[in-house]
Amino acid sequence: MPEPPATSAASASPGKEDARKEKLRKAGQEYFEKVLAQANQGKQSHIEPPRARRRAPVDVEDPDLKTVGLVLEGTRLYFFGGVLLAASAASPVLIKASLQGLQTPAILVFLHLVPTISALWLLFSVKPLQLRALQGCSIQAALAGVQVLALFGALLHGSLYLVLGATTLLPQVLRAAARAASGQRASLPQLAAVAAGVVGAGAAVVAGARPNGMAALCLGAWGAAEAVAVLWEYVRREAAPGAALWGSALAARLAGVAAEEARLDVATAEFLRAALPAAPALLVGFLCGEGALLVSHELSVPAVTAMLLSALAFATAAWSGLALADALSPRARAGLQALAALAALAVTVALHGVPLAPVVLLASTLAVIGGAGARLAAIAEEIQ
Repeated sequence: MPEPPATSAASASPGKEDARKEKLRKAGQEYFEKVLAQANQGKQSHIEPPRARRRAPVDVEDPDLKTVGLVLEGTRLYFFGGVLLAASAASPVLIKASLQGLQTPAILVFLHLVPTISALWLLFSVKPLQLRALQGCSIQAALAGVQVLALFGALLHGSLYLVLGATTLLPQVLRAAARAASGQRASLPQLAAVAAGVVGAGAAVVAGARPNGMAALCLGAWGAAEAVAVLWEYVRREAAPGAALWGSALAARLAGVAAEEARLDVATAEFLRAALPAAPALLVGFLCGEGALLVSHELSVPAVTAMLLSALAFATAAWSGLALADALSPRARAGLQALAALAALAVTVALHGVPLAPVVLLASTLAVIGGAGARLAAIAEEIQ
């Protein structure tokens, strides 16, 4: 029998082989795409990004160093608070003593302001002085100059007890009157403290601390400057009443001064309040004939010592108060000022003894306590 031709089987075999290879190729491609899709889908969950794989920063802050820093901060507060209290208490007593050696209050004001300006310039970062800064601090500097001149004059011609009582009590009386005039009712503790202070001041005057003409004039000038300061606080808060009272043009100028004042930092404002009145005070002294008295007067060693210590205490009170500007609350600052006034009374008694009329000391103390209590009550009411 003849054999079947081999060409048919050979021709069928390559077709099947190609189909099988194509099928395997497609299956492999599908499997590869499936694996690649699964890998891409789980990439974010299984592979961390480079930033997440970085090591977290190690906190190297030592708790002991942190504790030491807190202790030093608290020590700084108590240290500067003690310095401020001591300097504020000694300053009026030393000013009174220096005025007894050299009765030139305006020149002594200049001699007290010069070291204060130098200390503030050296110890704090005062911004470069510009015309806008001078404009912003002009009203406060003028009032501060009038008050420091009046204070030195009152200490020269009047009793230290009366001056301390008046300067502590009078601002609170004026602020209580301003609140009543603006339609706001003062709190009962504030009114009680003001009433007690007024009774104390009146008793001191009746008991023998009556000021002479020059002392009364100086205290009146000090009180007038304080009244203008209270009025300026009101003008800064209320623009519309200012326009109604003084006209739109003047109100606009005052608003510009208030805006420039608000831009000043604490150090620059304090520096300008001390620097701007210095030259006018010296000019007032020479116009009043204090220069001739200074030339003809022969200073003694105790008088020079008292003046140096007085200038040192005055400057120290200024820079220590500025150093605690952000650390002390208004209530704490008011309490320190009250303690300083009471300490000044105590220092005066320790140096000169109890006055001939002890009622003067008790009444002056009541006036100081009343003024301080009224200020603390007003601050507490503002906080609430």
